[in-house]
Amino acid sequence: MRSKPFIFSIGKIAALAAISSLIACGTDSEPLPTLNFDRPTDMAFACYGDLRVSGNVSGSAQPLSSCQGHEDDNVPAGQEGVVAPSFYGFVLQPSRGTVAVVHVPSLGVVDNDPLTPGLNDIPVGSLPVGIVGDSSGCFMVTANSGSCDLSSVDVSSVINKSRSAVVTRSPLTSPAGDRLLVKPRSIATGTQIAEIGNACPERPTGKVYVSYPDCKMVAAVDPGTGEVLSALVFRDDGAVEI
Repeated sequence: MRSKPFIFSIGKIAALAAISSLIACGTDSEPLPTLNFDRPTDMAFACYGDLRVSGNVSGSAQPLSSCQGHEDDNVPAGQEGVVAPSFYGFVLQPSRGTVAVVHVPSLGVVDNDPLTPGLNDIPVGSLPVGIVGDSSGCFMVTANSGSCDLSSVDVSSVINKSRSAVVTRSPLTSPAGDRLLVKPRSIATGTQIAEIGNACPERPTGKVYVSYPDCKMVAAVDPGTGEVLSALVFRDDGAVEI
């Protein structure tokens, strides 16, 4: 199922908070929570909520197009009658090496460790430079320049309060299995359209594209294993080598 892309930013979240406060003037309402981020640099979105899989409904991460379809009154096929899922923002904080999670409709911060005082973020790695969602919508993937690896965050484990957030680290490797110790500068994904109604896979799927300026290289990487599938290397003479 295709849907128009969902574009949101931290600035838009702040604008939404301001608009909400104006609408609420003259009525009794709870104040909006304060979002305290530590120099965030990137943000990606996930969709979580009720999902019907093989006739059974349970809470699950799912493709972004599912949340967008419910918001547009275009409920995905097979998902009729379920409670609409919600958007969650995953905010990258490089100086801490963590990700903060925000429930977008309420602007509430998800506490990663309710047994520890304060709002606790998710540790992902050393000096993360970017965050993206995988093709299934079930994982968030960061590229870490301090440790030269990728981290994947299981979205359902973050929002499901019955367990702690599951984070998996994957070293960058060549097809031969050799470890590549190079620092990433950025991470991106292509257009990722997944079928709605499937159970989450055990590991991230699809491809992520990671830039490595020191090597003059952009690599297509399997986010579930860290293996470089292919790469473009920009030579000094301007030629591009695949």
